Formats: sequence, C-alpha cells, structure tokens
Amino acid sequence: MARTAWRFVDPITTAEYVWPVNPNNDSGSNTRTKQFAYTVVAGSRKKNLGQHTVDTLIHQSNINQMPFSYDGIIYDVDHYSALENWSAKEYPVELWDDLGRGYLVYISRFIPSRIRSTKTPFKHSYTISGIILGEL
Repeated sequence: MARTAWRFVDPITTAEYVWPVNPNNDSGSNTRTKQFAYTVVAGSRKKNLGQHTVDTLIHQSNINQMPFSYDGIIYDVDHYSALENWSAKEYPVELWDDLGRGYLVYISRFIPSRIRSTKTPFKHSYTISGIILGEL
C-alpha cells in the first residue's frame, strides 16, 4: 500500500509542499469546543420594590474554536526549512492529511527540538499547532 503524504497548499500562490514524513500524532484537529463569554449588562433596571440592579449575563457563542496540534519527526534540513517557512506565513494555508481531509489553518507555533543521532544528524522532533478556521 502506497503512503499518502500530507501536504500544504498556499491559497494565494497555489504553491504546494508534500511532507516527506507524515506526523505521528494528531491532537485535536477534530475536536469541537464552544466559547463562553461573560459580560455585565450596561445600565440598570428596577426591581419590584424600586431598587436598581445590574445583572450579569452568561452568553454562549456558537463559534467553534478548533485548535490543532501535530507532532512528528524531521530527518533532513529540507523538511525542517519547509515547516519553518510554512509556519511563518502571515495568512491561513490549506492542510491536507492522509485521509483526504482538508482544513484551512492558521499556524501559530512551530517548535522543533533536536534529537542527537549519528545516522541522521539533522533529526528533530517537532510540534506544529494553530487554529483550524474551516474544513475544505
């Protein structure tokens, strides 16, 4: 069975990057959470006895916040540089996984960590994370 590679697609330039090694762990790309906001009502209202009061309202938003985080291994400088460059983009990019699922993502963090290795001197572990803005 052939490997289906993950890939980035730049929606502005249409440039594409095919990952040489897919991530090991997917933490949260299919998680759904709701955002809660707490606010104080401006002004006051009268109660039955003529007293003024200010109420606190709890507001639940239907906006889904979808964070993602992927962990994996980098074996060469080209893969390292590509993840670094794609993470530095100031706008959302498309991310396609090995199951054919596509996401519009904003990458906020790329954290590489060197792993000492005599066979692959540029070996690193990494975490790449951000927010999923939508499914494609």
